[in-house]
Amino acid sequence: MPTDEEKKDTTNDDEQEVKPRRRSNSFANLLKKGTNMASGISIHLEVLNPRGINEETAQRFSKLVEENSKLDNDQETLKGQLKEKTASLIENTKELRELLSQCTLIIKAVVPQERWVDFGISAKK
Repeated sequence: MPTDEEKKDTTNDDEQEVKPRRRSNSFANLLKKGTNMASGISIHLEVLNPRGINEETAQRFSKLVEENSKLDNDQETLKGQLKEKTASLIENTKELRELLSQCTLIIKAVVPQERWVDFGISAKK
């Protein structure tokens, strides 16, 4: 009589789950599918109309594809602007830190320790 471990090992290779290859779900692919669907609906209206798919449905597809394409372009523009702003922020932050460090050293050398608090410097040497 096989043990529990032997039962586990006797699984048939043919029974293993085969995952189907997924198609690309990119945004561009989605827009293309929407465009193709609108075109196909327009071509086959006579067959689809009795089932509730009509020219209005094709127009909705076209409109949504156009709006999504525009929104995607706007988003890409904003991403570019964000990269530029981030680079500026990093550079300005670096400059601020350097200036703070330089001024702190000078102030600690020239100003009495009890007055450092006026500059936001904690009273440590």
